[in-house]
Amino acid sequence: MTEQRIFPAVDWLLDNFCLIEEQISVSHRDLPSGYSRGLPRLRGGESTGLPRVYDIALAGC
Repeated sequence: MTEQRIFPAVDWLLDNFCLIEEQISVSHRDLPSGYSRGLPRLRGGESTGLPRVYDIALAGC
C-alpha cells in the first residue's frame, strides 16, 4: 500500500464535514424557496451566471 498525502483543505473538509452538512440543512429549512435566484449574479469570468457570493467564498480560500 502506498502512502498518500492529505492536503490541508482535504483535512479541514474531513474535520468539518458534519458542520457543513448541518449548515446546509439549516439553510434549506430557514431560507425561503428560490432564495438563491434573488442573489446578484456575475456577468463575466469563470463563474458567469452564478451568484456573486460563490466568488467571494472562493477568494477567501
